[in-house]
Amino acid sequence: MTIKLGYKIVEFDEISASILVQPDNGYPSINIQLPIVNGKFIIGEELDKYIQGFLPHSEVQRASDVAELKDSLNIDDIKSIVLKNKIKSQPAADFALNNSYIQIGDKIFNDKVNTLLEPYPEVDYDLVAPIIAKYWKGLTVEPYIREKDAKLVGIVVTSMTGVLGHAVLLEVRDLQKVCANSGIPLFGFVVSSLITKDQLTTFMGTFGGKSISGVLSNFVYDEYTVSMAKKRKHKLISKERDIELTKGFSYGGLNFACDSNSTSSLVEAISSGKIVPLPTDYSWRSINNIELNVKLSDLEAMLRASQQFKYSTLKRSWLRKSQLESATTFEQISKI
Repeated sequence: MTIKLGYKIVEFDEISASILVQPDNGYPSINIQLPIVNGKFIIGEELDKYIQGFLPHSEVQRASDVAELKDSLNIDDIKSIVLKNKIKSQPAADFALNNSYIQIGDKIFNDKVNTLLEPYPEVDYDLVAPIIAKYWKGLTVEPYIREKDAKLVGIVVTSMTGVLGHAVLLEVRDLQKVCANSGIPLFGFVVSSLITKDQLTTFMGTFGGKSISGVLSNFVYDEYTVSMAKKRKHKLISKERDIELTKGFSYGGLNFACDSNSTSSLVEAISSGKIVPLPTDYSWRSINNIELNVKLSDLEAMLRASQQFKYSTLKRSWLRKSQLESATTFEQISKI
């Protein structure tokens, strides 16, 4: 399907004889010098054709083509490649992908682990990174990559160091609590002469963990519960809400910030405008640094639009969190 991108002419500079064109769909504004033919600026269809030559049609067409094919594209394959490279770039996990922990034991043991982790959903790396950064030096904490599909599914402890086994267990317990509160699965190929299999199994079992014996070590993991999944989803809903709010509200074909400082400035301008008339060339700057000439009535309308945008965005987030509270299965959580 061929796409034609719309636009608005938002400014005219008489000195340079140029116009500022704002394409639709949030693309950056473009400054275009007007052609002069027979001592006149071109207008109408001629001007439209001229402006169309500057618009990013190929980008719009590409986005449209990708959207049409989205259901059939192997998007997850590319995401996995990006995820692997992203993890490689993290100092706390430089050796994670090359370390032998994914191949610890024989193939039967690896198959057991992969079967165990089959129902675990992919983890948002942004949630895992700060936990890894906090603990990785003391406990050798890294991302756990499921061998079958290369997805990040949690945090792994490949080895534990320390003078006393009890001190190490306390650190593990702290890590375990942090992971549980963040909704992050915690796994461990435990390699330590300081802690026996029985000690670790008993300790992890106290907090809901389980153990699988391997040829070279024990595979210990926290049971991934609906409660943990709900905690993670709650954080993601808040994150998505914040991202949506940064896009700002729409007015006059432009997007304007609606954070507390911007709202306070808008309220102040309205209050002042009711006492002292605004200058005739008064303007308000958009997120993309485009100025829109406004009157007092425009500022009042913008304030209403800002509040409505924030309320509707927050309301969608509240609704999703309410649905999350009622969810009882992993499938229900994934659909919210």
